Amino acid sequence: MTSKCASHPANLATILCETCKRKICLECSSHEKHTQIQMKEVDKAIGELASEQYYVINAIKSLEKTAKTRMDNVIQEVQKTGNEMVQKIANYRQNETETTKLIDDILKGTSGSIEEKYLKAKELKSSKSQYTRSKRLEFIQSEYYMHSIPKVIGRLEWVTEDQELAELCSFNTSKKNFIRSIWPVDSSKAWILHYDGEAIHLIDYNGQILESRNMGERVDDFCLSPVGDVLYTTWNGCELKKLPKGEESLSLHKFDPAYTTRGLCFKGEDVIVCLCSKSQSKPTRLAKMSISNRTAKELECTAQSGFFEPGRVSCTLGGVMAVIDWKDTGRFVNVIDRDGNSISTWKGEMKSESNISPFAPFDVSFCNINNEKRFLVTLTGSGWNKVCSVDVSGKNAKCIYTAEERSCNGAIATDPDGHIWIGDEKGRIHIMAVLAKA
Repeated sequence: MTSKCASHPANLATILCETCKRKICLECSSHEKHTQIQMKEVDKAIGELASEQYYVINAIKSLEKTAKTRMDNVIQEVQKTGNEMVQKIANYRQNETETTKLIDDILKGTSGSIEEKYLKAKELKSSKSQYTRSKRLEFIQSEYYMHSIPKVIGRLEWVTEDQELAELCSFNTSKKNFIRSIWPVDSSKAWILHYDGEAIHLIDYNGQILESRNMGERVDDFCLSPVGDVLYTTWNGCELKKLPKGEESLSLHKFDPAYTTRGLCFKGEDVIVCLCSKSQSKPTRLAKMSISNRTAKELECTAQSGFFEPGRVSCTLGGVMAVIDWKDTGRFVNVIDRDGNSISTWKGEMKSESNISPFAPFDVSFCNINNEKRFLVTLTGSGWNKVCSVDVSGKNAKCIYTAEERSCNGAIATDPDGHIWIGDEKGRIHIMAVLAKA
């Protein structure tokens, strides 16, 4: 359908001024510097425009597919590199153990003088040992693929039978303050909470933030439900709250205001919440709540055996729990059954070395260490940080990793592949692997 030019009614509008978005005629000289197109060419231009857009969409889809393939390759390469490094460390440890035994045999033998034994042992060490106390055993492999693989570092402070963890990688997070809680999703990403934080962040093994969920108030601890809802306690609060994805926070249960909520963890559909008493008239306790159909049922049971101020809690598959108890005179690890009865208490007693002093545990997690079900506890002391392995009895505790001061002294958790994620007070994450026994 033809139309007249608005400026020259006697003329037909044969041109579309794209700049002014008006139909004009050949006499409209004021549009000479504007972008124009002949009216009869519009249909053809529409087809070309649509065709170009489809080309762009297909190109983006191709890029997405390529990016996903490359990312899958990155994850596989990281896991392969880490596994190779763990095996390499295990081989070194086996060699050092065998060398140590040979040296012990020489020193404890009955033949030869002290001087002869010394020279023979030193010669054996120099020919077989690949480690000296003056040089920390360090394996560094820098594998970069599209700049996505972090530097993978395996670190062993010294070679002993008790050293059972190797550091696969470490990286900075968005903040440089204490990492209070970790919730791994898989071997490549985990949710973390910083001290005094109001939001939790999903990070990958490069420290990049993939997703954030803001609760709008200071969070004390959190965990994720099987359907992906965030359950959390607030600083000095007295209720358990839930933040469904894409929705507003809501209260699941309000506890007696004589208590403040601390740490929490999941056991199936049950949530275990640490409650700290504000009054001497009420005992500190644990609360077990059942979560089903995205709602909370009434409080089912409490536990109150020997708790001072429960701070952090971890559940095992059998219902046994380890709680970090906080007290003015110190902290200790209390192992309890599902009804809250105390099974054992660990205050730093060690199986094969001196007891740990000062004893200051921060967090506890459940892990399978070389087919043994044990609790892992992060500890801090003067000039060092340790990860200790403790069984249910509390009598066979041992150090399985020693780190530098202010490192590996915060939250601890285990991912589905058995890797151990540890946060520190400088906002760094350390991912550990268990060294297989020779």
